[in-house]
Amino acid sequence: MRELREIMSLIEEYPRKAAYGISATAFSNSEELAERIGEFDVFLLDYRMPDIDGFELAKRIREEYMTTKTIIFISQYDDIVYDAFEVHAHRYLTKPVEKEKLYRALNELDKDAYSFRRLLVRNGGDSKLIDIDSIYFIKVERKDAYIHYDSGGEEKVFVCKRSLDSLEKELTPFHFFRTHRSYLTNLSMIDYLNTDGIYIKNREESIPIRAKSLNKISRKLRELARQRNAL
Repeated sequence: MRELREIMSLIEEYPRKAAYGISATAFSNSEELAERIGEFDVFLLDYRMPDIDGFELAKRIREEYMTTKTIIFISQYDDIVYDAFEVHAHRYLTKPVEKEKLYRALNELDKDAYSFRRLLVRNGGDSKLIDIDSIYFIKVERKDAYIHYDSGGEEKVFVCKRSLDSLEKELTPFHFFRTHRSYLTNLSMIDYLNTDGIYIKNREESIPIRAKSLNKISRKLRELARQRNAL
């Protein structure tokens, strides 16, 4: 508990806390945290915890939220680096946690924003991190998700076992929209659209659109354009 209080104190004193809008919550019970994973974006996990240890909790976070959550491990053991790599941990800090190292890890969250914009997908024993901004669209047939994405100017497809509902939940914050019952489309990739379909940049073949969604998608595109112009 003393270590937990010390870390919370360091976070309270973090110079960029207000600018980043950081609000921290401490948990001494990992079971309680496991029930509230969806409420938080960044997790500082002690590798050794009662009930559910930090590594198992990190795996649960990745299984449910893939790479949209950030994990920082805290441990007195140096040999956790391989486990940290397996769950795509942002960093691991050794005990006792030093203020400078903690602040450096928090500062890097802003610089390393790219890590939040990758989708971790699996097909059997194969795992792949796909740059979310490179995804054209995702089509689901039965239980297979076909992820169409750009790789060096060439369209590639990765097939995985994911439902469109779970992908929609994960990708909606990155301007993805369900444009058809079986399609999830990256709005940033749309060149133009009409009642015949959606046309993606650098891609001749259109993808289907629900007629009743045309106005809503057009409105979403205008909102996205305004956001970009405001930057």
